Amino acid sequence: MSKFIISEDALSKAGISAQEFCVLYAMSSPKPLSEIIDGLTLKSYCTRNLNSKEPQIMFKGAQLLNTIIIDSDNDPSKEDSLEELAKSLKVIFPKGKKEGTNIYWAEGEQMIIRRLKMFFKKYESTYTSQQIIDAAQKYVDSFNGNYKFMRVLRYFIFKEDNEGGKSELINYVENAGEEENLRNDWATVMI
Repeated sequence: MSKFIISEDALSKAGISAQEFCVLYAMSSPKPLSEIIDGLTLKSYCTRNLNSKEPQIMFKGAQLLNTIIIDSDNDPSKEDSLEELAKSLKVIFPKGKKEGTNIYWAEGEQMIIRRLKMFFKKYESTYTSQQIIDAAQKYVDSFNGNYKFMRVLRYFIFKEDNEGGKSELINYVENAGEEENLRNDWATVMI
């Protein structure tokens, strides 16, 4: 089984970006690049822009990339700490399903671990478990028991989209100590 590890330092020394490397790697295949793109289009991972005919990744393709990246990182030492962190986060969020939806506030631990892996891959963060737990607690507390507009745990940690994803968690961790400013918004303070 092959495993690809591409160093940012090696790319920098070569003077190319990760994206340029990936295109070069695809071009090195005996299969023409246009056939590769056609195959991905048939699988609904990308589409062609109607105006420029350039390929564009679709949400399904972005999800696939995230899944491959996460599944390729099998560091057992991280698994235990992520499992403990997932359990701690699950306790902070309300129990049951979000009102008016079929989505649980805090889904199974494996789903939470997957989102945490995506978070750490995306932000390459060195945040401690305690910083993340504190951020989650402050996020939930900021709604003062009115959870109508609050994100469920998985989307608080990381929400996938075509632009690479969004995280409310990163906002709370990076802006620690400024929660009072976050709390004073239209959803929680009515005049």
